[in-house]
Amino acid sequence: MLFNGALLVDKNSGPTTAYITRKISRLLGIKAGHAGTLDPLATGLAIVLLGKTTKLQRYFTAFKKSYTGTARLGIETDSGDSQGKIVEEYSVEIEPESIYDFVGSLTGKQMQIPPIFSALRYRGKRAYKLARNGQKVELQPREIEIFAFEIDNIRLPYLDFKLEVSSGTYVRSIIQTLGQQLGCGAHVCSLRRETIGSIDVKSALSFEETRDYYNSGRINEIIRKPIELMSDMPILDLDKNRGIDISHGKHIHLSEMNFNCGQKFAFAMDNRLLAIARWVDSKDKEYVYERVLIGPGEV
Repeated sequence: MLFNGALLVDKNSGPTTAYITRKISRLLGIKAGHAGTLDPLATGLAIVLLGKTTKLQRYFTAFKKSYTGTARLGIETDSGDSQGKIVEEYSVEIEPESIYDFVGSLTGKQMQIPPIFSALRYRGKRAYKLARNGQKVELQPREIEIFAFEIDNIRLPYLDFKLEVSSGTYVRSIIQTLGQQLGCGAHVCSLRRETIGSIDVKSALSFEETRDYYNSGRINEIIRKPIELMSDMPILDLDKNRGIDISHGKHIHLSEMNFNCGQKFAFAMDNRLLAIARWVDSKDKEYVYERVLIGPGEV
């Protein structure tokens, strides 16, 4: 059976996102990828892309992500979470009210150095593997944005928080920075991804539930269509003739449209995602295809 689309998985704490993706790939017998790594400690939304939909992987980097979690003040770990080794302990002598001021100062665009215990590659190898072996890892800072950082509850030494951030942001690093500013250190105790763009974990199923759908022959009931995954970008609905043109790689005239230079948008027909394009010239109404997901005869 040919699968195309995505499965929304509510990952439990322990396995990596890559491990869950491989299990689904083997279960369905199809190529699979994911739309963003979750730390092993973390739970929550993992989007597993199937078949041709893996071509959409890089577009999820434009989508905001939101998290809830709990931080523990007074203890720093080498990994920034409770799975790491304790490197420093402090007494927590701080007025709870003052924490809100520090949290507010951390929002906005900024440069962030990813944690060395991460899945990023350093000199061709996973950073966390090098770090575990005691090898020196020096990751470069990159721009991220914290759109919202809220404290839900304070019960020292624990803080319950909510975060909305740009893709590629490490929550562990944010909490480490908060601990440093408070002068008492901090690490993440628990973390849950709630959303990627407009896709919510409330619509996700556990791996075990997903497997049950497959074993009962009902897996297509829970596979999300590619068009649903791209709902956070502008989508242009086309008639069949223009859809056929796109399947042949031809450009269509878009005199009625105008986007900012660099804006990505999608073409669709009959609730099917046809292609992803990027606007390059507002004056001449020009765009370039980045991904064409259908071929001649598939419209």
